[in-house]
Amino acid sequence: MTPLLLVALILAADTDPDPTTGAAPAADEPTRLRLGMRLHPRYLVESEAPEHRFEVRRARLSLDLEAARWLEAQLDGDLVRAPAIRDAFVELRAGPVIGLRLGKFKRPFSRIELTSSGRLPLNERGIVNDLIVDDANFAFGGRDIGAALVGEAATLHYEVGVFNGSALLEETDAAKDVGARLVWTPAKAVEVGASGAFKWRADAALQRPRDDYWAAGLDTRLRLSRLELVGELLWGQSGRGPHRPAALGGTVYAVWRTKLSEALRLRPLVKVELLDQNVRRGDDLSLSALAGVNLHLGEYLRLMLQGQRIAPQPGADLPAAWRGVVELALDGKWDLLTAERRE
Repeated sequence: MTPLLLVALILAADTDPDPTTGAAPAADEPTRLRLGMRLHPRYLVESEAPEHRFEVRRARLSLDLEAARWLEAQLDGDLVRAPAIRDAFVELRAGPVIGLRLGKFKRPFSRIELTSSGRLPLNERGIVNDLIVDDANFAFGGRDIGAALVGEAATLHYEVGVFNGSALLEETDAAKDVGARLVWTPAKAVEVGASGAFKWRADAALQRPRDDYWAAGLDTRLRLSRLELVGELLWGQSGRGPHRPAALGGTVYAVWRTKLSEALRLRPLVKVELLDQNVRRGDDLSLSALAGVNLHLGEYLRLMLQGQRIAPQPGADLPAAWRGVVELALDGKWDLLTAERRE
């Protein structure tokens, strides 16, 4: 099926009469254009040089367009980190069950990776995410240029896409990545997710031109009164053969929600990670522990105080390290057409 034919079918499906009443669908909702801002300055004290420093972790501006029920678009730019274009995509929808997203956006892999930094209670996604999701040898997640089918039906949400396999804005070979994610929400307080990714590599310089990678993940989120628990297990295989690394990592964090007043909310949290950089070896485990507290000041500002300790075995590539962070996180979106601020 060509992209043009798929677009035509989506538009046709959106304008069909209601099958239960025979009436035409309601008129499109008013156009919405939202301006987003994300600004995260922080101060770090850590074991590695330089031991003390200020930095701007994130400084982003975004525009979200909802031109109709079937058409959305997003443009997100970063002012302090390359590449400057973070998200740039258009999404066409034929109701909630099926939609087509085209452009640059996050690949459907890993709950923690897909959680927006404006909602994530952690100042860093962690050592498991760094290796399996972001590292150049694995890189199963993160942003890329491609196309994805997205949608939801009943208690299931799905996304499956094909991507260039490069974080750059240009593609240099014919290899492509495939990613998929399924989330099941059996109850309001429970979510269970599964992710999968496959990287096909083609290199004419190799006698065997194929060097394929794959990864899988399971995750869950539970909300029990004031307690939120998130757990994720990721596996990443970097190429074939007995000497290629196969990494396994698990992350668990817990957040306790306390309301001090209408304008102040307190969020103590703890996180533990265990990373095996290569399951074929026996001396490269790394343990990471984090504890801290987030103080929410109003609707869009957080003060994040967090400390982390990394303890690796002698064979691990990670150094033993500790870090303390004081971060201010400003996250918000405002409707430019109605002057109404929205989360």
